[in-house]
Amino acid sequence: MRTSFLPALLLSLIGTRLAGQATVQTFGGDTFRLNLPAGYQLVGRGSPGPGMMAFGFATDPRADGTRGLIQVTLVDVDKVSTGPPPTLDEFAAPMIGGVRQRRSHWEQTASSVVIDGVHAKRIKWSGTNEPSPERPSQQAVSAMHGVMVVGIKGTVAFALHAQDVEPFGAASLPVSEEALMTFTLTTHR
Repeated sequence: MRTSFLPALLLSLIGTRLAGQATVQTFGGDTFRLNLPAGYQLVGRGSPGPGMMAFGFATDPRADGTRGLIQVTLVDVDKVSTGPPPTLDEFAAPMIGGVRQRRSHWEQTASSVVIDGVHAKRIKWSGTNEPSPERPSQQAVSAMHGVMVVGIKGTVAFALHAQDVEPFGAASLPVSEEALMTFTLTTHR
């Protein structure tokens, strides 16, 4: 009995993904949780302006200097404007526009998803990283792929973004997008 158990256990592990880890981060009085893929870790956090916070998660650099990236951007819509809150499309346009302006040969498609109980917009894109301040001058131009999920929960708008270069994106993006879909936001207002 014992000898048949070990092969069965090993066979069951062959199709099992390496587990990542959950990250819990705060933004003002709000908290988000995201189950990161294996190998991703928090590499930076910063505020591009009042009422905004961006969190960057990345893999270790590969031999060619590239790395996979997941970014979570949160915006307190009450703190960035005194006018009416933005619609989903009004928020999504500048968020994906920030990526698009740093890419050439741009293509994108959009669809609707539900994440953390709210209607959101999923934008799948591809392009090249020329010219880009993200690309070190000694690094060759690369084809890139990404997915962004944008939504608004209460007074907090969020943009969840994953990107990677070819040929790594074919394997990393499905796993990264699966991680994005684990996003939950707890607002404390």
